[in-house]
Amino acid sequence: MSFIEELRDAALALSEMPNAYPLVPRYERFGVRRRVHGHYLIFYRVEPARILALLITHGARDYGRLLMPEE
Repeated sequence: MSFIEELRDAALALSEMPNAYPLVPRYERFGVRRRVHGHYLIFYRVEPARILALLITHGARDYGRLLMPEE
């Protein structure tokens, strides 16, 4: 349970410096950024009034299919 709380805290901390993490290659045009936390990836987009969490997944997964299934 503590790892889930850590992952949640890492996602919530994005509000402090949302542009500190890199844009994801191939998804730059969508403004998708990625933060790594352990073996997990937090994908998100910075919008004018909010930070939108798009996906949290294990780094070994094919995140492209999960992130943008229509691509």
